Order: sequence, then structure tokens, then C-alpha cells
Amino acid sequence: MDSSIIEDELPFQLSELKPSDDNDDEPSEFGDDDALLSVAPDGSDDRYSHSGTQEKGSQTGTQTKSSQEGTQTINTSTNRSGSDSPSVSASVLTGIKTAEVRKSKNIVPITSQHHKNSNLNRKSLEHVSDFSLDGLVGRDSEVSQLKSCFDRMVGEATNNAAEIYSNGAPLSSSKFCLSNKEVVLISGPGGMGKSRVARTLKDELGETGGFFAEGKFDMNSTDEPYSAIANAFGKICQHIKNETPDAIPTIRQTIEKQLGDEVQLLVQLIPDLSDLLKDEHESIRHSNIDITGLENGLDRMRYAFRVLTRLFTKECTPMVVFLDDLQWADLSSLQMLEFLTTDTQNPNPMMILGCYRSEEVDENSLLYNKIVAMRKQRDRHRFLMTEIEVGPFESHNIEEVITMAAPCANQEDCRKLAELCLKRTLGNVFFVLEFLRMLQLEALVQYDFSTRKWSWDLAKIEEATMSTANVAVLLKERMRKLPQEVQAFLQCSAYLGSTFSVASITAVWNTYGRRLTEGEMQKVPALLDTILEKDFVEKYGARHYRWVHDKIQEAALDVRPIRESFQLDIGTSLYYSLDPVHLEEDLFAVVDLINAGNVMKRPEYAEVNLRAAQKAMAVSAYTAASKYASHGIDLLEKNKWVESRSLTVKLYTISAETEIVLGNAVVAEERCEEVLSHEAVSDAEKLPLKLTKERILSSVQMQLGAARDYCLEMLKELGCVLFRTKLMIPVQALRKSLATIKKLKAFPKESYDTMGTIQDRKQKAIVHLLSRVMYLCLADGDFMLSQLATCKMIDMTFQFGIHEASAACLSSLSLLVVSINHDYETGFRFAETALHLIERSGNLRNGETIMIAYTSAMAWKRLLEEINPQFFVSYTEALRIGDTEYALWGLMAHDVFIPYQLGRPLNDILEDCPNMMLQCEEASQSLHILSLRVYKQMLLILKTMPSTATPELKGEEFSIAKNREEEDKANLPNIVYCEGELHFFSADHEAAAKRALKLGDNFERSVGASFMVFIETYHRAACLYAAAIKTNQRKYKGAAKKLRNRMDKWEKRGNPNVMYYVQHLNAEQAVLDKRFDDADQLYKDAIETVTALKHLHHAGYICERYANFLELDRVREPLRLSFNSFLIRILTPYNMGMPHLTRKACLPGNSAKWCRLMSSSSSSSSSSSNHNGIQHFSSSSSSDGYGKRFKNPSQQKYWAYNRATGRHQRPIFVAATKQHVGKTTTSLAIMSGLKKRFDKVGFIKPVGQQHVAVPSSKGSDEMIRVDKDVVLVREHFGLDHINYQDMSPVIVPRGYTRDYVDGKISFDDQVEAVESSMAHIAEKSDAVLIEGTGHCAVGSIVGLNNAKVASLLGADMVLIANGGLGKAFDELELNRILCQHYGVRIAGVVINKVIPEKYEQTKKYIAKAMMQTWGIPLLGCIPDRPFLGCPALADLERLFGTKLLSGGDLRLRHYNTSDVNIVTTSLTRFLENLRQKPARTLYICHVTRDDLIVGFLGEFQRAKTSTKSDRKFEAALIVCGREGKYSYSKEVMEMIDGHPECPIMAVQKTTHEALKEIHNFTPKLNIDDTNRVQVAVNHYEPYIDFEELMRRTTSSNSSFNEPGAPSLEEIMRL
Repeated sequence: MDSSIIEDELPFQLSELKPSDDNDDEPSEFGDDDALLSVAPDGSDDRYSHSGTQEKGSQTGTQTKSSQEGTQTINTSTNRSGSDSPSVSASVLTGIKTAEVRKSKNIVPITSQHHKNSNLNRKSLEHVSDFSLDGLVGRDSEVSQLKSCFDRMVGEATNNAAEIYSNGAPLSSSKFCLSNKEVVLISGPGGMGKSRVARTLKDELGETGGFFAEGKFDMNSTDEPYSAIANAFGKICQHIKNETPDAIPTIRQTIEKQLGDEVQLLVQLIPDLSDLLKDEHESIRHSNIDITGLENGLDRMRYAFRVLTRLFTKECTPMVVFLDDLQWADLSSLQMLEFLTTDTQNPNPMMILGCYRSEEVDENSLLYNKIVAMRKQRDRHRFLMTEIEVGPFESHNIEEVITMAAPCANQEDCRKLAELCLKRTLGNVFFVLEFLRMLQLEALVQYDFSTRKWSWDLAKIEEATMSTANVAVLLKERMRKLPQEVQAFLQCSAYLGSTFSVASITAVWNTYGRRLTEGEMQKVPALLDTILEKDFVEKYGARHYRWVHDKIQEAALDVRPIRESFQLDIGTSLYYSLDPVHLEEDLFAVVDLINAGNVMKRPEYAEVNLRAAQKAMAVSAYTAASKYASHGIDLLEKNKWVESRSLTVKLYTISAETEIVLGNAVVAEERCEEVLSHEAVSDAEKLPLKLTKERILSSVQMQLGAARDYCLEMLKELGCVLFRTKLMIPVQALRKSLATIKKLKAFPKESYDTMGTIQDRKQKAIVHLLSRVMYLCLADGDFMLSQLATCKMIDMTFQFGIHEASAACLSSLSLLVVSINHDYETGFRFAETALHLIERSGNLRNGETIMIAYTSAMAWKRLLEEINPQFFVSYTEALRIGDTEYALWGLMAHDVFIPYQLGRPLNDILEDCPNMMLQCEEASQSLHILSLRVYKQMLLILKTMPSTATPELKGEEFSIAKNREEEDKANLPNIVYCEGELHFFSADHEAAAKRALKLGDNFERSVGASFMVFIETYHRAACLYAAAIKTNQRKYKGAAKKLRNRMDKWEKRGNPNVMYYVQHLNAEQAVLDKRFDDADQLYKDAIETVTALKHLHHAGYICERYANFLELDRVREPLRLSFNSFLIRILTPYNMGMPHLTRKACLPGNSAKWCRLMSSSSSSSSSSSNHNGIQHFSSSSSSDGYGKRFKNPSQQKYWAYNRATGRHQRPIFVAATKQHVGKTTTSLAIMSGLKKRFDKVGFIKPVGQQHVAVPSSKGSDEMIRVDKDVVLVREHFGLDHINYQDMSPVIVPRGYTRDYVDGKISFDDQVEAVESSMAHIAEKSDAVLIEGTGHCAVGSIVGLNNAKVASLLGADMVLIANGGLGKAFDELELNRILCQHYGVRIAGVVINKVIPEKYEQTKKYIAKAMMQTWGIPLLGCIPDRPFLGCPALADLERLFGTKLLSGGDLRLRHYNTSDVNIVTTSLTRFLENLRQKPARTLYICHVTRDDLIVGFLGEFQRAKTSTKSDRKFEAALIVCGREGKYSYSKEVMEMIDGHPECPIMAVQKTTHEALKEIHNFTPKLNIDDTNRVQVAVNHYEPYIDFEELMRRTTSSNSSFNEPGAPSLEEIMRL
């Protein structure tokens, strides 16, 4: 092209333009939603510098902007409308940006990198989408909000990061970081410029030295796990490698130290990470035996990603991770997004920036639910969350675009064109620009060189674009004008995803390009240049391209017709053409293409899905792995078990394992059973499926015993038998333990170095099964069998070599030796050996090994200060492999248990608690949560401990009354320990001593050889000595001396942690022995030792005891005078707060001061804990933890006294958890049982809703209204000794509630009526049964809910719930809390309508859960009997408000709702059904079907007169039709009247309405249906435990005495 011709046509001289700095090699960073106009604020195009006669940088109206890329000169002085020549922006509209012009006339774009490689036609509007930050039209508010979030993140995080790293805190430090993480979500319809708004932060990061990492999800690969996150982290790796190579050794060292082999998880996803590591890591292969990775895979991936993120955010500070198109994100990616934002241990600033299309996200989408979850988490996890919505352009925004692009145009014309654009595009920014581009290409918008103005004919434009229903069609039309070859190339590229590599498109095009085009095929580079020039794609890095906008990719997908298998062709070509490295990177995308195009379900691609499933499993993307495995299974041939057995087993194995992780236990079990049922499958291939089945038993069905037995059966199949008979297990375990200990003692530690590792696959499987047996036995309380399994695994170490459990088993054995044998030397040796074997045993149980070894044996030989860092090692090692249980125990030991035992400041310990709590909650470790809450509550109380009475362990974090569910076997030691600490630091030493005598050594027996025994034993001994010195009582002296002797033995056997304990106790013993001089020296020795160790709490306590000793009358004066000088000499070097350690502070009764000494000086200003709650372990509190029972002792007047037994029978109140759970039926059964045990049983329903009229007394004509259940009970059981008025004192007719609220009905009147009736009935009865109305809260609006009435009448509650576990338990808890509120004791629970197949399971676990959690027994578990829920015809009469037309004598005939049918068939078919379906079937037809009615009558008559058939005719017919609209014919009614025994009912409903109401109807018992009432009583009564009910509702004296309330001793014996 001749540049002179171009220059003649230009609206300005090219010589007026001068070049600016631009980097042509820099890849473009534009992408989805980049459709915004690029103009400077004054209307100029910021890509060009319009020079004048002035020098660069000095001309008027020009500003210089510095950035990371260089210096940008932006023109701000541009001619406006009416000037002699158009501005530079006119050149944008004319589209002059060819390589020739740029070269010859030095026209170089300044800020835009989007189109620098493009060649544009002269009069195009194609580049109005180029813009800089200064030219974002209509997006100022969004950009400002985004920048504010960025500034806030950087400002708040700077000090926090500096402080943590200056203190040398490790990356996994539990310190709670400030809110230095921002989550910003930008939403809006597609094409609104969301991505470009997000990328405005890139310039901000350039100024701060941070990094902007970007990843994008693909609409064609919505199941590809972690795609965008892996892409973004790959960019970070490249950035570090290229920009900061000096940091690579540090990063490598930290990754290897913190992750070890687990880094392979990350290399699988982020191949670029291997460049930062020393060695290249191989791909992880799926293991058929070890499923530990499956159980903890998500925890492992979470930890690995967090460690990597902490490193990267430290190196690239601040860091923004931009994830585009979140609406297409997979579940694994969203989970990882949550993991990164909730990482409270990351001290570095990081922003998670996401964009998504709002129209594709609704309440059912994964993203919507994840956003809702993150909104709830942001406060607890301390990250800030901002949501920005980007909307469409309005008319004035479009007018601004047009005016800036064509400044010389008429303003009124611009306004009208803007209105038309809005009408055609609905304000979609991308569509607006495409619409303008189309107008110019079609010459509907032109530049007039004579007038030097833009012009257009609006009417012509409107007419030409009338059919433009969707501007997206314009993109396809523009593409279809290209050559066929380019169209085919565009389509192939579109199927490769939003981003594609040159290698991928080359492989596809070289294979299929010739088939898609005619003639000579162009090379890939030439075609890439073509679509690049057309602005369909842009460069993305050195060897990648990406689509400028998703809409362009969508148009390219459909630009030309293709066959159904097109995607299969592309995927296959990639699979077989790409080199292994590139294929591994793009495996998920390739397999997705194959699956999408494999419409014929060709079986050869099942193996491809297997490979994808294996990779997904390796990176813990279980949802994706499950889908690939299921797809592979669907592709298998019918004879798969013969032709491709190995492939089939592998797919089924992955499917079963992933389904169980995802919670789909039914599917997992089906997969297992299908494989296990085939004899052709080998035992080795079946083993992984059997392990999965065991996990279903143990983890899903909670059948620990069954799971253990299943493992034992598998062991037996593998030739490993643990025991001969179950009766011999204890004896065999004892013998085996002694033999193993003896064998280990004789085996030198050095010999393990020459021992090999186990190689045999079968033996590895045995070890894994033995490990499962050990853990299942421990969880189920079978310690002997667990020990037997441990010893067997140690034997296998000697026999076959070191295995994954060798170190852990030795560690467990060391715990046994120390706990049972008290052989500290041997235990220490075993623990040392276990730690020595860690490296060779693998990484699977390192955390467990370290935790057990240092908790037990090592703590008896090493100072706690020395071993404490190892607990943090245990934490990181366990967390690395996803073992959150041992990881969190290690963290709690490191940050709470040991620091407290060492006397560290309480404030420091409390600061670590919130983050630990978050980690426990995140890992769903309930026991850890409960334990931490108990300890935190103790610490809070100690901070503000009063100096008078001993405080109770209750408050905001924990209290016995509020946390009854926490009183289980595992948590009791924590409660006892913390209560003991409160007693120890209280002023009442005698009370603490009494408690110490009462408890004895129960705590030591419950926790074994734990280091916590040291301080607990010492504190008990100290309290006993204090009481002995004060009271001189022998019981205290003997117990104290016994504990002192025990600790003395510990010290002599090498325990350094008890040295000053023994010194102090020896001093106390010397005081008792009246050896005052010796006592003085021993006190001083103890104080010197404790101050050297800086144990603040004990330093204060021993000083106090020393001061008490000096106050004794028998102590010589010189000893007293030396006190202060001694303290000054000892304490000053250690800076232990001398102002607090004065003699005055050490006077008796000032122990609280030593508690405050353990806190920082600011602790005195902190608010005190809330001590409101129920008395802990008080003998007067109820066994259900409800505290004081009655507000008024006069309520006992309703108790019935039984002279024969000498006991008082309390009223029994029956209430339900909700409607239709069988409350009335259960009441009938209980009444029947009470009638057999008492002469006279009373019944009352205090508040009734459904009432009927009855005579006020026998023979009276006066009618009163009472509850219908009262009539049923009184008439059925013949309760003639009480009258109706007393049995139903309050009824609630229609309008009653309004009258009560209006004050027309008095609450006192109601109470008086209820109490009066109850008094009359109780006076005449030996026992009283009270039936409530619905659940416990029913009646609250009138002040008489069930719980309140039960409290008023002094009754014990029996709750009725429907069958099940979780749901039933939840419903019971809601009602239990209300009973607790009103002080009502729950006597027990009856579970009703239990599915017979699940009866034993439900009965076992609901009883166990209730007793463990609430201490409430299960009084009955009643299997379902469907007959009781079958409505009778009389019930249907009441339901529909009608009467039977005929067959009135059969009103009490019952029909199962499953045998109800609407008849819409022919008469012939109906008659066949009458003869074939169950005889007792209920049919529904419409009144217009005379043929069916007549046929029904005829069949009834035939069956009645037939003598050949034994089949009874028991069917009934419901005829439906609206009255007035339909009517019965006279002939039909005559026939119905002629068959009075044939049951037919007329209903004013449609047939479907009638059917629906019948199915939703729950029939109630009534006095007319005596048969069903008796059946119900006979069915229910045997299942109710009346002996337990009587025991729970009787008392031995007239005062309140809760039966079965556990004493402290009973609880401790648990």
C-alpha cells in the first residue's frame, strides 16, 4: 500500500504524530469482558501521541505517566466538535493502524497492547475497545471501589507481616493474623467489562512491586479441576523464576521442609512449580491398597496449597489472584478458593479477585452457595469481602462513547444514535462496540472529508438493523465473510478452550485441517496471524493465545456446521499427537473433548477416562474423578468382565472410592458389590473394594464392630489370624505384649539400620488391615484386641521389614509400658527407636508417632521446655498428610497444654485460642473443639479469678448446664483437670483437699502416661498439704505423703519436670514434721528452681506457701526477716514482676493474685467471665442437667403416694416433637400399662384444640365440649372415677387466640382451671397421665405451652419422636431445650414408627446418643405398623365432609394409601383391575364415567353371588365431581340405591385433588374405631419399658430427689 495515498486521505497529517515507548514483545493481558472504550478523559485516544511543535514532555496539555513497562505520554489537549480537524480519536474510527503506516510514519500505540499486531481496514470502528485506566467510560465507581479494597489490604497488612516475620514465626504459626486478605467478586452479565475493571489493579501492583496472577475457567471444561487456580499459580512460578531467581533456593528449601513428598500433589497441577524445585517429581500413581490419601486427600491438598500460597505471597507482596469466569468453576476449585481465603495463618496481603456472569449463577449453582458460605465465614476468619456489580451502559454512557470516538459529530445526532444503540444492544458494552463496528463496516457511519465531520443517516441505520435481534449474530456474520479455511481454523481453536497453545492447535490442524478445507492448506503461523489481525484472539505469553472475549469464542464454535464427532476428532488428535509433557498438562481438557464428541459411546475411550480419573484422584479432585470413572464405566462393553477385566476393576475401584469420599455411600456399595460378586476378579483386585466397603461400615453406618469383624475376615483370607477365640483375647493380648516387650528389649537400636523395608504386596495389605483393626478397636473400646494388632505389626517388622506402621506401633508400645508397667527407661527407649524409624516408615503416620512418643515416654525423661517444639513438628507432619486429628492435638499441646503447665502468661495462651478453634472447626474435630473450649474457659476464669470462693467451670465458652452433650467419656478428664486447677488457685485449700481425696487417682488412670499427670498430681498433693498444715487431720497427711512419695520416685527415675514439685512438697512435709529450718531451706530451693525455669504460676504459689509458713507462730523471727531480701535476690534476675511478689501479696488467701500474675498487666481490665449456669456435679441437680426443678414446692401436691412401696409417683406428661408422630397412640399404650400397675389412673389433657360435645355427667342432658382424645381415653379405659370437666379444663376453639391477645381471657383463669382440674384428678388417682397438644412449644401464644404446663403440674416429660437418628435427635433437642428452660425433667423418650429393617440399628444408636449426650434413657422403640396409618372410610367421610352413598355398614373398613387408584382407563381394563389388584383397593373416578360406576356395581354383584371364587370383594369407589357442574344420572342413582352394601362415596373434588388429600391425610384414632384402637395398644405396649419409666418418675421421699442422678464418683468411674 502506498503511504502517500493514505496520507492524502487522512483527516490530519501523519507527521503530526510522533512515536512513544512501547514494548512490542509484551504479550497482551486483555481477555473476557474487555469491551470498554479506550479514551482519555478529554476525548482523545490514549494510544497515540499527538505532537505539535513542542518537544516531547514539554508540550502544553501533555502528561507523563510512569509505570512498570516504561513511560507513557498521554495527550490531553484535543480538538472538540467544531474544530478545523478531527482529533486523534478520529483515527481510531477510521481504523488506520497498518504495519506500513506505523513503519513509515512512526505511528505507534502508547498504552494499548491489545491490537498491536493487527492490520485494520481504513474506516473501521474495530479499536474503540482499546482503553487505558484514564478512559474507563461509566466505570469510575467500580474502579474506585476496587482500588479502595486494594489500598485497604496493603495498608492493614504491612505492619502485621513485618511483625510476624521479624519475630521469626514459622509459616504455620498459629498466631491469628489481621484482616490482610480481601475477597472481591465482580458480577454482571457477559460483556459488561468485568475483567477489564479487574485488570486495572495490574498498574497498581506495578507501582508496589507485587504481582497480578491471572487464571480463567473455560466454558468447555467446567469439570476440569483447579484449572484457573493452577494457571494463575503457574504464572507466579514463571514470575519468580524470571524476576527473582535469587529467592528460588529459599522457596525450594521451605517447600521441601514443610511439604516433603506431598509437593507431588502440587506438581501434578502446576508443572511450572518443578522449575523451582531441585528434582523433577514424577506423577503420582493410584495405589490399589493404600487409601489413606483418599481419606485425607482434601486436607492434604488444603495444607499444601496454603503452604505454597504463604510462600508466594511473601515473595510477591502484595499479590492479587484474579480468577475469571467463576461461573464455570468446578467444585474443587471453589473449595480451594475457600481454603485460601480462610487461611488465618497467612500474614501476607493477598486479594482473591473473581469475576462471574450473574445471569448464569442462581440458587442451585455451586458458586452461589460458596458465596453465601463465604459471607458467613468472613468475620470468623478475618477476611474482608466486597461484591461489585457491573451493569449495562445507559444512553448517556453510549453517547459519551460516540462523542469521544467521533468528537466532530453533531451532538444531537450522537444522542439519537446512542438511543438506537441502546435499543439494539440493551446497553451491553461488548454488543455496543460490535454494533458500532458493524455500522462502519456496512458504511452506515462515514467520515466526510469535505466537512471533516462524521455523519450518518439514523433512519437508514434503523431500517438496516431492524432484524438485529441479537448482536452476537454479527460476530458470526463477520466470521463467515472470511475464507472457509480461516473459519475452520477458528472453530478448531474455539474447541481448544479460552486459552490454547501453539502446540495444541498445530497438532489438531495438521491432523484434521486438510479434511476441513479445500485446496492447499495454510500453515498454522499464517492462520494465527490472520485471526490475530482480525482481533479474534490475542497473544498470551510466548506460546499461547486466548480469545479476546468469550462471546467471540462462542461465535467461533458455531461459525460453520460440524458433525457430531468433531470434538472427538479434536480430542483424539491431541491425545495421540501431543508429547507426554504437554498431554499431562492438558489431560483433563483433552478427555473432556473426547467425552463430549463420543456420541457413539465407543468403548476404546474408557481407558482415557481412567487416566483422567487417576490424575483427578491424585490431586484430590474427587468430584471430577468420580465423573471420569463413571463415564469410563458407561463406555465399557457388555462382556467387560471377560474382555477388559483389569480396566473394569480399576474404573470400579476409583468410582467406589471417590463416591464414598463424596458421601454417596449407596453408589459406592453398589460398585463394591458388583466387583466382589465376580469370581473372575482376583483377591488382590478385590482388596481395594473390600477396604472401601469397610469404610462404609465404619464411617457411614457407624458400625464399628461390624467393620472390625470385616477387617478380621479379610485378614483371615490373607492368612493372618489374630486370635483363636474371643474369650482368649485378653489372655493372648497380655502374653503377646510381654513377649513383644521382651523381644524389643533384646534387639539393639542400631540393628534397625540394617533392616530392610517390607516389599511384599500381600504383607503391606496385612499391615494396612491391622492398622484399621487397631483404630477401630480403640474407637470401640476394645483395647485388648487393639494391643494384639499392635504387637502383630511389630512382629511383622522383624519378619518382613520396616513398614508404614512400624514407628507408630513402637510409639504406642512405649505408651503402654509407661502407663501400665511404669517402666520409664524401657518406654523411653522404645520411643527413641520409634522416632529413629520415622524416616524409613514413610510419612503416613509421622505426626501420630511424634505426638505419642513425646506425650508419654519422652516427657518422663526430658524437660517440657525441650520437647515442646516437637509438638509443633507433630502438627506440621500430621497436617502434611491430612491427619487433622493428631495435627490438632499437637498444636494444642504446643500452644495451650504445655505453655500453661510451664506457667506462661495467660494472655499469650488465650491469643492463640481463636485460630486453633477455627482450625478445629474447619477439620470438624468435635472432641478437639470441646477440649479447647473447656481449657479456654478455665483460662478466662483464672484471669479474673476472685479471691473468695472457688469459681465454677462455667461461662461463655463452656458450662456444664449449657454443654450437656460434652459430658462424654473422652471429655470428662479435661473437665476434671480444669476444675482441679480452679480449686488449686482458690483460697479454699480445704475444699480443694476434700476434692482431691474424692477423686483419687482417677485422672491419672484416664489419661495414662501423659505429661499432664505431673501437674495434676502435684496440685492435688499441694492442696492436701495445705489442708493438713491448717487442720492437722490425719486423712490429709496420709494422702499428701503418698503423693509426695510417688513424685519422689518419678524424680529418682530421671523425670526432670518434677524437681521443684518434690522440693516444695518436701518443704511442706518438713513443716508437718516441725523441722522448720529444713522447711525454710527447702522452700528456698524450690523457689530458686522454679524462678530459674520462669514458671510464673508456681513461683507465685510457692512464694505464697512460704509466706504462710513464715506466719506460723512456731517459726523463728530470723527466718521471717530474711524473706524479702531472699525474694529480691532470687526474682530480680528473672524479671518476674517484683511489685507483685511482696510479702503482703503472699499472705494466705491471695492465690487469685498469682493467677493474675500469670496474665499480662492488662488482664485486670478485661471483663469477667459470665458465671451464670447450673451447679456442676451438684447432688441436687438433676441427671439431665436442668438444675432446680420447681419454682414452688407446692407442686409436689400432685404427686401420688404409694404406701406399698413408700414412693411418690409423679405425673407423667406425654408430648411430641411435632405433628403426626403417634402421641395419642403412645398415650393409650402408656395408659394401658399404668392401668395394670395402679388401681386408679387419672387422665387429663390440659389444653385441647379439636373438641366434641359430650354430656356433662352420666344421664345429664347438659352438653359440654371437651377434647376428642379425652373422650377416646375415658370411654376406652372406663375412667368413671373422674369427670369430663376435669379431664379437659381448657379448650381452644376458633377465635380463642384473638380473645386472649385482646385481654378478654385471663392467663390466671387458665392456670386456675388447669390446677383445679389436676388437683381433683390427682386426689382420686394413684397415678396421672397428662397428654399434651403437639410439640412442647404448642400453646405458647396463650401462655400454656406443654413445657410450661408440665412445670406447673410438677410432671415428668415423656417425649415422642418419629423414627430415625439425626433428624429425630435434632427435633428432640429443640424440645429438650424448652423443657430445660421451664425446669421440666425428661423421664425418657419413645421413638415411634421405626422402619422394621432398621429397628435394631435405630434402637442401639439413638439410645446410646441420648444417654451419652443428655443422660436421658430410651423408654421405647416401636416398629412401624402400616395398618395404623390406613384411613377407614369413616375417616374419609370426615376428611371430605361427606357421607357414603351406600355401604354405610362398612365405614370402619381400612384402606392402604398405596392401594388408591384413579381410574381413567376403559371399562374392560377397569374390570380386569378389579379382579387382579388387591381385593381391598380404593378406586377414584369422575362422575361422568357412568360406565365405571355401573361396572363397579356389577362386579360387586357378581362377586356377591359367585360360589366359584374365594376372593372377597372389598373394594370401594369414590366418585368425584363439583356439585352444580356435574350430576348423577337418575338411572345410576337408582342402581346405587339398589346396592346398599356396596361402598360408594361422593366427593366434591376433582379426582387428583381427592387423591392428593388422601395421600397427605393422617388418620386419627377415635372411639368409634375400637378395633384400630385396640390393635394400636396391643402393638405399642410391649415395646415400652415400664420398669424404667416407673423408676424415672418415682421418688423415695416427699422432697424432690431425682432418681438416678449420678454422683461425682459415678461419673468419674466412667
